[in-house]
Amino acid sequence: MPQVKEALQTFYRSLDQFTTATNRKKEVAVIWSTIDDEDLEFIAQYLLEGGMKNKVMATTVRGVARANKHLRMGIIHLPRFYLNIKHFMDNGGFVSPFGFGFGKQK
Repeated sequence: MPQVKEALQTFYRSLDQFTTATNRKKEVAVIWSTIDDEDLEFIAQYLLEGGMKNKVMATTVRGVARANKHLRMGIIHLPRFYLNIKHFMDNGGFVSPFGFGFGKQK
């Protein structure tokens, strides 16, 4: 169950990060990451118990637990890629030392 719980924590944190990165005012979202340990335990247990009774749910739970590392890689990188591109766009574009660029040019 620790793998499922960790995967859920990662997933919920990523929802808040995505919401923060994509809302126009850039207000920090703290919605999903407020799910406490007791509720995470309940959700993980619910999924595991359901997986014992239902083949589709079992496959889903195993997939979630296995995908956690991949999900964390995405969570670490995707918001930063987004913010990096946005930074260029908000600050006149990108100009390469090799003479090419994109965005607003002077």
